[in-house]
Amino acid sequence: MNPLSFIADMATAVGRFVFASFRDGIGLLVAKLLGVFGLTMISMSAFLPDLKGTLSQYATAMPPVVVQFAGAIGLDVFMTMVISALSIRLASKVFIVPKSVADQLPGASR
Repeated sequence: MNPLSFIADMATAVGRFVFASFRDGIGLLVAKLLGVFGLTMISMSAFLPDLKGTLSQYATAMPPVVVQFAGAIGLDVFMTMVISALSIRLASKVFIVPKSVADQLPGASR
């Protein structure tokens, strides 16, 4: 067996493996990014405003000085970032199905 042909065959096999790995990896990466983007958009437009409204009702029970101080140090922005990150993490664990399938599940509102 010619050593150069063996090296060429091994290089070709490694190249094919690397290319296939990148091709599959990029596809999974794009799918995951699109899923996260969709969950983020849904969370920001539907879930987060209601949650912020509920939490702001509890904040009105605090004295005005405490609310002003929390706003001055940026606690409201910090809590919004934490809540949005937690809601997206929670939403990513939810099994997503098409609406036509969800309508057929038991207990689905019709």
